[in-house]
Amino acid sequence: MKIVPNRFAVLCTVLGLASYLNFSAQAQLTTISDSPGDIDAGISTGGGTLDIVKMEVGDTATDVVFKLTVNGSIATTDWGNFMIGIANQKAAGTTTRNGWNRPINLDAGVTSGVTYGMTHWIGSWVNNGGGAQLWTYSAGAWSGPVSLAGISLNPANQSVITYTVPKTSLGVVNGDTIKFDAYSSGGGGGDSAVDALANPSTSITSWSQTYTSSGANLASYTLANTLLNTTQTISFSVNMSHQIFLGTFNPTTDQVSIDWGTGFPKANVQYLTDGDSDGIYTGSATISAPEASSVPYRFTIEPGDINQPLLSENLSPTRTFSMPSSGSAVGAAYFNNIEGYRDVTFSVNMSVQQTLGNFNPATQTVEVRGPFNAWAGTALTAQGEGVYSGTVRISGAVGPKDYKFFAGSYEGISGNRSFTLAFNSDRAPTPSQVLDTVFYSNVNTVPASRPVTFAVDMSIQQAMGKFDPATGVVQLRGIGDFSATDKVLSREGDTSIFKGTFAVAGDAGTSVTYKFFSTGVTESGFEIINPDDLYENRSLTLLADGTPMVLDSVYFSNQSVVSPSGLSYTPSSASGTVDTALTSLNPTVTGTVTSYAVSPTLPAGLSISTSTGVISGTPTAVSASAIYTVTAANGTGSTTATVTIEVSPAGSTFAVWSGGATLDAPNLAKYAIGGAINLSIEGVQPTSALDGTSLSITAIVRTDDPTHLTVVGQAVTNLVDYATPELVVEVVGDATGIDQAGVPVGCTKKKFSVPRAGDGRKFLRLNATLDP
Repeated sequence: MKIVPNRFAVLCTVLGLASYLNFSAQAQLTTISDSPGDIDAGISTGGGTLDIVKMEVGDTATDVVFKLTVNGSIATTDWGNFMIGIANQKAAGTTTRNGWNRPINLDAGVTSGVTYGMTHWIGSWVNNGGGAQLWTYSAGAWSGPVSLAGISLNPANQSVITYTVPKTSLGVVNGDTIKFDAYSSGGGGGDSAVDALANPSTSITSWSQTYTSSGANLASYTLANTLLNTTQTISFSVNMSHQIFLGTFNPTTDQVSIDWGTGFPKANVQYLTDGDSDGIYTGSATISAPEASSVPYRFTIEPGDINQPLLSENLSPTRTFSMPSSGSAVGAAYFNNIEGYRDVTFSVNMSVQQTLGNFNPATQTVEVRGPFNAWAGTALTAQGEGVYSGTVRISGAVGPKDYKFFAGSYEGISGNRSFTLAFNSDRAPTPSQVLDTVFYSNVNTVPASRPVTFAVDMSIQQAMGKFDPATGVVQLRGIGDFSATDKVLSREGDTSIFKGTFAVAGDAGTSVTYKFFSTGVTESGFEIINPDDLYENRSLTLLADGTPMVLDSVYFSNQSVVSPSGLSYTPSSASGTVDTALTSLNPTVTGTVTSYAVSPTLPAGLSISTSTGVISGTPTAVSASAIYTVTAANGTGSTTATVTIEVSPAGSTFAVWSGGATLDAPNLAKYAIGGAINLSIEGVQPTSALDGTSLSITAIVRTDDPTHLTVVGQAVTNLVDYATPELVVEVVGDATGIDQAGVPVGCTKKKFSVPRAGDGRKFLRLNATLDP
């Protein structure tokens, strides 16, 4: 028990100085709902747990509280990551990536010329008891993680994950507005937002697709101490019968009280009474706290002698109740949860494990572990013939108690063992309650077994800087227990090969699963066999009992080559012409590439070789200048580069009509100046001028024969719009002042001109057409 000064003496000393929990009015939460079932059909929903239902947000004077509801039980699925990206809009943050470096971005828009992005990242997981981290972006980099203690998990048909984050950690105060989004994802470091809270539609269609929260797909909340109190009458009941039996509580002289609130303020006290002298003390207290918040409470013995100290419960974890919206009663309890004491004798048979080589009595010990010893373990003593036993004094209430045996690792059974604690009629701890002897892992016969040699090549992980063979540790996980850490592989000389031979039990023909594990190589430590299924395992089929098996060495995560890097193109840009072969764009890259791809689609007539990466071909249509991203990949990773390509219209010549040739529609020609295209009429090269103020062409045209051609000048601002002239260019000058030498009979040389006015997009063309 925790010993504190007598309450009456303390109150006499600090009279009038007692502090109260300071909340106000009625709790308010802002709810952001998400459409259910908005996860792409090709992506696992984790039994529904990756399907976000809603987020409720509120704040107290010191904290911001996020309550995330998902559409499944996190206890049943027991996997999945849940994250919150936050822009506090006090600092610029980053619009690319996040604290976990996943392909998830947040763009909070531009305010007063500043582009605001993500400043804080909360990353959490629900497996292995759950946990959360807080990352902060400043000075151009992410710092952290800081463990986020304020996380609680409430598994249900729709599970709730609650995050309590100090306002100081987010750099915000009342009146500030934060923008945020919540995401669900898998366990892989490259997994993206499977579901995004503020997006009512499907967020991604593949695990690694980049997702960005912005605009309407971004939630906001203004801090205003919205988590305010509700005040209710709460009834309590505590059974003091065992404390009376032990002599720690005298019902004639002593009192018992209920204390509540964070830090147990001295003013939050209510005495309980036993009206029928049955040892059960009851009473009610008026309590104020945010609705649905967790309120700590405890029972305290106050001796009649004011010079004696108070005796308060000292339970771990502390008792709590969820603050209701109306008056209610908290379930009855025993003081310190001690209904009585009883010695309990545990026994386990280790003989089969010894025969299998899983247990060495000379070097290993056997323990019993449970909440009665805080799962820290109580050593058992050898009794002979492989049996180990020991006695533990257990206090508590009548009912089921969990336990498990431990010998280097926990025994391989599903869940925990359980027994029902019972008390002697006189409530004395002895005689002991003796439990039946059980076999470790419930294996009572020696199963079929054979030695299996496993080998994994870590050279690629070493080359990528993810693994140091001199210090790194590689384990075999699985073979019935993916949490066991005892199967450690040894390095083979100075190589990057790690090997280990282990006895694998099971009948011949049985398939067993396993994976290699090395901390830091991947986010979880487990190798990733299939990027599209992070939980896919390796497997092997067992041979006959006693038959040694030697498996081929495999690469960790099946990555047999280093990721390619440094992709570039020579040249990095090209200007092509319709119907003229493009000068090939040739890649340079470091490492092995198994495939090339480009996005968006190249102009018509051009293509990329998926094996060499060369971009080539003959354009068949005009295409405006655009940037194309080329990705070079192998089974390990990828690298990218960009190229710029534009395609202009083909240049052509006017048909030669001397000698009485008749022009018809297929022979008509068009010409544009502003690019590198030549014009020839009757074999005469026209002159042209291109400067900052005007654009002109001087060309020979027929003027005296309406059965042939009329040529007019036209101006356009984009070659793509070539077929639709915007302006008929005025002819400047005629035969006067223009050299007419070499002009065919019936023709004249004229000058066509258009003001350029500094517009680099304006082009001038001549259009030859047959008169009607």
